[in-house]
Formats: sequence, structure tokens, C-alpha cells
Amino acid sequence: GYCTPTINSDGVVYVGGHKNILHAFKPNGEHKWRYDVNESNDASERIHSSVAIGLNSELYFGSFWDKKIYAISDKGKLLWKFQTAGNIHGSPAVSVQGDIFIGSRDGYLYALSPGGNLKWKYKTDAGEGSGINSSPAIGPDGNIYFGATDGKLYALSKDGVKKWTFNTGGNISSSPIIGYNNK
Repeated sequence: GYCTPTINSDGVVYVGGHKNILHAFKPNGEHKWRYDVNESNDASERIHSSVAIGLNSELYFGSFWDKKIYAISDKGKLLWKFQTAGNIHGSPAVSVQGDIFIGSRDGYLYALSPGGNLKWKYKTDAGEGSGINSSPAIGPDGNIYFGATDGKLYALSKDGVKKWTFNTGGNISSSPIIGYNNK
């Protein structure tokens, strides 16, 4: 797969795989459940996004092929899904308020409420079809940081207002991290 496994506080491991299936494994390695994103039998369709865990143990991830952001209960049941206009490669980040931030290859960073409602979206200068592959990072001040294929590192407020950009001169597909003391 393309994504990194996520482990919750009970030791359950969540990982996306081929055929657009999200798997949950118990700490002993026993398969707990699976969620089929689109019930595809095409092994080339896969979840690229790692799972982010919400404030109430809900699971958030993006699906590359159907361009949707999913919220699944920790029991493997669909809570909601949100359609974007581009494939989703990066993973979501969840704020301390429970808001979900995730980029799409349509060039937008999306901010969703824990209930799946669009709070805002921010258009980067990245071209449609390449857009945002980076996973966002959230600073202790609530600012959101992410890179895009336009070569820019973006810093947005929690309300989606641009704080600054920095042009790196090349495509950014990796994800930023917040260092000690927010530096």
C-alpha cells in the first residue's frame, strides 16, 4: 500500500489497501473488520491516505480514486463522505476542535467540520490534476501548513486566511512537521 498504518489508543491498527479497502486489525494481528470504499474488484485502486483519528475515535481518510473524504466509525460503519473534485493522495489532519483538514489534487485544501460539512476551502496556485499531495500539519497556534505542486509552502489560519507562502522552486509532495517551540 501507499499509506502508513495508524494505531489507536487501544492498539487497533488501521490501514488502507488495494481494492479501496480500509482494514482494522486487533493488537494480536487478527482481522477486526474491513470497509469497502466502493466495492471495487480492481486491485489497482487503492487508498493512498493514512487514517487520522478524530476526537470521538472516528476515522478520517481520503480515497484516491473516487476523490472523496470518508469518516468511518471505529466499528467500520460509514458516518459520512465528502466529494472533492480531485484525487486525494495526502492524509488528513485533525485539529484540537475536531475539524478535518485535507488537500486534494484539485488544488484546494478543504476544512470540514466533524460532521462532514464544508467550513471553507482554500485554492492554491497548483494546477488541477496535480494540486496538493502533501498532508497538512497543524501548529499549536491552530495554523495549517502544507505544500503543493506549485512549489509553495502555505501557512493558513484555522479560518482559511493566508498567513504567508514560501516559494521553494520545486514541487512539494512531502508533508511539513512542526518543530519544537513552533519553529
